[in-house]
Amino acid sequence: MARRFDHPAGALFIKEVGGKVSDTEGRPIDWRETKPVHIVASNGTIHKRFLQVLKE
Repeated sequence: MARRFDHPAGALFIKEVGGKVSDTEGRPIDWRETKPVHIVASNGTIHKRFLQVLKE
């Protein structure tokens, strides 16, 4: 099982290669927050559409 502090490194990698990482509402992730959050990661180009599909 992944721990919360495992995710920021992956998110940084995705951002560095041009991708986007957000919560399901499109907001930036607050890595200091302790409550559970769903993370959406994409290549950046399809991020808005990805979020729309998740809401359907």
